[in-house]
Amino acid sequence: MNTVPFFLERLNESFQNKAFFVGGCVRDKFFGYDSKDIDIEVYGHDFDAICEVVKGIPVVQDVFECGKSFNVVKVRLICGADLDIAVPRREVSTGGGHKDYVILPDPSMSPEEASARRDFSMNALMETFDGEIIDFHNGVQDLKTQRLRAIGNSFLDDPLRVLRGMQFAGRFGLRVEEHTAYLCALISGRVLAMSKERIWGEWEKLLSKSDKPSFGIQFLEDTGAIVLYPELSALDGLRQDPTHHPEGCVLTHTKMVLDEGARIALKENLEHQSRVILLLACICHDFGKALTTTMVDGRISCHGHAEAGSEMTAAFLDSIGAPAALREPVSQLCQHHMDLISGDVTAKQVRKLANKINRSSSLGLLKHLIVADNLGRGSASRYPAVVDEMMELAKAEDVTNTAPKPLLQGRDLVRMGLKQGPMFGRILNDVYEKQLDGQICSLDEAVEYVAKGLENNQY
Repeated sequence: MNTVPFFLERLNESFQNKAFFVGGCVRDKFFGYDSKDIDIEVYGHDFDAICEVVKGIPVVQDVFECGKSFNVVKVRLICGADLDIAVPRREVSTGGGHKDYVILPDPSMSPEEASARRDFSMNALMETFDGEIIDFHNGVQDLKTQRLRAIGNSFLDDPLRVLRGMQFAGRFGLRVEEHTAYLCALISGRVLAMSKERIWGEWEKLLSKSDKPSFGIQFLEDTGAIVLYPELSALDGLRQDPTHHPEGCVLTHTKMVLDEGARIALKENLEHQSRVILLLACICHDFGKALTTTMVDGRISCHGHAEAGSEMTAAFLDSIGAPAALREPVSQLCQHHMDLISGDVTAKQVRKLANKINRSSSLGLLKHLIVADNLGRGSASRYPAVVDEMMELAKAEDVTNTAPKPLLQGRDLVRMGLKQGPMFGRILNDVYEKQLDGQICSLDEAVEYVAKGLENNQY
């Protein structure tokens, strides 16, 4: 038995063709994506009636009524598929202000009334179980013209819609319609007052699901919401040396690097967290240019920008609600993305880089960031062969994914007759630095070096 079609057929029969696919699953189908979330709205029947019908369909494994407060019946079929079945809802005024309302279920609503509660025209599309698209707000035409357009009178009620617009623009390659940009500008000042969890949820979707995340940044520019993120807005119009950056200002470069990062993530099949870390680093890698750009002998210089942007990176990651586990990896990648600029790479340099990068991230992600940075330069784009040399040396040194393992351990010092104390740390750190520099290459050399240091009261 084909479980999902059987369930839908029985559902449709029970509700006399008053059940429709709605929201993201209809939109995603237009783009050729398989949506994991199947959302259905049923008209003319309340929550309890829906539960009763659903429980009587043989292929249903579980019915979760935990969504009753939202009038959503959550269903799991025996094949493992999950569906959400909702009662349409309307806002009921409770006072004179624009926020004075409650949302209540209303089975008597028409599909057209219910669709008007959606945020954008593409999300107001509905589909019958027979595959007929119902489009009350010209959403199909907007999608064909790659236009993101707000609908309904409630758009201004939720500032999260600004960031939803951002991630939709990035995921689907959309440009914001002029009036929608105006509406977003009206509510963008309330965005940062929302919970960090809600803010991060939209940024995470932009970074994890977009082929062209630069469209999301462009959305922020077009709506004026980029001012919410001063680290980003500071890059707009910031000039670069045209020899190395003919593409334009730093923000233009950043958007190009971001798209290159997304392309690399897809090509390399990066897992979710690695992809998000890489794309965040693509956004943040040149923040320091806002602090270091100057004219030197008639040329634009931004010497030291990689290190200078650390505090700005931290501030930006905090403002978008990035989880703590992502912040150090992103910061380290940004701080060291210029370390190979000379074009020469040595085993010593790779060991030191691995010690800094691999404790929170990986040399592989640093490679991807450097490649994206070099390919995001318009006509000056070049693949940096030095990253392949770095990875070959890392493999030879066995530090591709880990920091170099210390040759000398505390137990070795105990065997030398030393007692644990503050001197242990000083000795181990000193020897490790010599190991990274290539001056100590074995345990015997480390022990001999320490013995001489003790004789000379070095510690």
